[in-house]
Amino acid sequence: HGIQGALIEGKVERLISAIDEVMALKPLHVTVQPSDPADIPCNVTEQPAQIPIDVDALPDVETATLRVKKKAVPMELPKMSACSGVLVETPVGMSPYSAYPFELHKDMGDPWDCVIVNGQLTAHARGCEKHISGQKICKQCELLSRNTSLLRIVDRMREGIHRNAPFAYHSTAGLINIVREKSSQINSLRLRKLTGTSLRKLNDTRKIVAKAGALDAHKDWIMAIGSGKVER
Repeated sequence: HGIQGALIEGKVERLISAIDEVMALKPLHVTVQPSDPADIPCNVTEQPAQIPIDVDALPDVETATLRVKKKAVPMELPKMSACSGVLVETPVGMSPYSAYPFELHKDMGDPWDCVIVNGQLTAHARGCEKHISGQKICKQCELLSRNTSLLRIVDRMREGIHRNAPFAYHSTAGLINIVREKSSQINSLRLRKLTGTSLRKLNDTRKIVAKAGALDAHKDWIMAIGSGKVER
């Protein structure tokens, strides 16, 4: 009647399984109460009760197989790595401690922090993700690498800055050079002042010596006139 063979096979398997389950059960003893005890034959034995089997209620063999619990497969978590930040290159022969203008952050409030590890200066954005997967630098630090303020600082570190610029823009090395120049100028002015004073004192001494000699000669002349030894 157009019934597929696979469906019939499944029904037959369920029927066989149900029969096996029923046969495994203990027989049920049913006591029959007749209306007249005389009607009970002597050789009648008790028969097990017939339990109807609902074939449609039995689970399919394929469905029962799918209900087997699957083993949990551990998920592989992505490997996390620390954000590398933005490497700030310092001029050749200079230390990052003396080349970078750290005092500028106090006045400008730049949105990044600097770290020096193994002699290398690295800048991290304030919103750095710290740990990322699949990349070396996070998005915030990637944007920081194009920050105009940071790029200008790097240019001034490489090309230098005018000596009359505000002190906050100077690096430690730049401030040390300014102090040395000022000290040299002060020493020159002091030497010039001392030299000028010495020359003035020397000239005054010469004048005093010359005047003292003239006075001595005048005294001798007066003494000679007074003694009458010199003709008038």
